[in-house]
Amino acid sequence: MFSKFKLLKDESGQALVMIALLFVVLLGFAAIAIDIGRVTVAKSHLQNAADAAALAGVRDLPDTTIAKNTAVSFAGKNGVRASDVTVTYPDSTKIEVICTRNVEYTFARVLGFTDTDVSARAVAQISNPGGVIFDFAVFAGAGTVSINGNGIIVGGDVYGRDGVSIPGKNNVEVTGNAYSTESGRDINNVFNKSVIILDKPLDMPDFSDLIKSQGIVLSQSDIDDIVANGKTVDGPIYVEGDITINGRIPGTGIICASGKIDFSNDVQQEMSDNILFYSATGNIEFNGGSGKCVGIFYAPNGYVTINGNESTIYGRIIAREFRKNGGNITIISNTTNLESVNTITTYRLAD
Repeated sequence: MFSKFKLLKDESGQALVMIALLFVVLLGFAAIAIDIGRVTVAKSHLQNAADAAALAGVRDLPDTTIAKNTAVSFAGKNGVRASDVTVTYPDSTKIEVICTRNVEYTFARVLGFTDTDVSARAVAQISNPGGVIFDFAVFAGAGTVSINGNGIIVGGDVYGRDGVSIPGKNNVEVTGNAYSTESGRDINNVFNKSVIILDKPLDMPDFSDLIKSQGIVLSQSDIDDIVANGKTVDGPIYVEGDITINGRIPGTGIICASGKIDFSNDVQQEMSDNILFYSATGNIEFNGGSGKCVGIFYAPNGYVTINGNESTIYGRIIAREFRKNGGNITIISNTTNLESVNTITTYRLAD
């Protein structure tokens, strides 16, 4: 009888030990579920604060003092103390914001852990809205780049979503590479060069609303006045509807029409100009005869047509489709051509 009672007491002690061990395990799970959850929430909150601070501060560049004050202020509005915000500048167009916070553990203290430091990083930069598509001399975002004939010179890269074909044999020169997508249907006969295949099509952004908000809104009569009086366009201009360009427009700005853009015969855009001609919903037709134009033709929802015997484009042709009618054509692109695109400013989080 005594031995049975003693055995029961021993079993009771073992049960208490097991309960104690189970309690520690349960506290461990509580630490994982609650304390680590708190860390995750703090991390998410800090990331939101860092993103907001970076996007606010980048707008004040290149003044780094004001940019820092703005970033710290916005971090504070999101609950981060100024002493917990670090602001640096990777280059003149970027701002980096790091927000930190110390999170104290509750249940994890049982396991010997008292607290941890949590941080979040965000980099924002000034950029133009065009993206990689403006790196090409000729770009067809929804078709084939097909240029037939002789006397064809393209100084730069060429992209055709469905292929690139420049089969001329005499006086044909393309200094860059040809690009297409896996769905390209005409990718073989390309000025004796192989085509670089991309895994997906390149998009053409619509930033006409941005031009309208950052620029001035004019009419066709205003455009005629600019041409007639030799006024310089060095910023963004937005015109509702179709427009016709009847002569030279100097400057390095943007002229965006919600409709189509037509160039009259023998338009001469002198070498000092770099205008971005942007048709938001229509087509662009350059009736240049033997004329030349310095700038960019951009029709993300239409086509660009070049009509002329000796047309020279010192810039870029970027559209859903590109059409050439007539004789020789020369398209020369360089970094100077992008000055007009840079007159529109966007701010984004960098990778």
